[in-house]
Amino acid sequence: QYGVTDRFRLEANSNYFFNGNHGSMLDFNLNAQYVIDLNSKMAIYPFIGPTFEHWGNDDDVFGMNLGCGFEYHLPSSVSLFAESKSQLVKDYSKWVCTFGVKYRF
Repeated sequence: QYGVTDRFRLEANSNYFFNGNHGSMLDFNLNAQYVIDLNSKMAIYPFIGPTFEHWGNDDDVFGMNLGCGFEYHLPSSVSLFAESKSQLVKDYSKWVCTFGVKYRF
């Protein structure tokens, strides 16, 4: 994550999806997030941004992410997070839920 202002930040990430209906897939995302603090430890953030997907059947497609996330700040620059998003991609649109750990730069 890269904080542009106190409320606006950019985040680049990648996900690997194991063999599903259309085979395995690797995606790359760049999302703009608007942070809404709930208190000093928790925040929610709607986000939007482009996605690029490479499918195991050699299809390369571009699309758009639209979603919302929640994060819980741990000491230092680390947070736990949960996100839910729609990836709007021709012939491959899907709903994705992720959980994990983030590091803020």
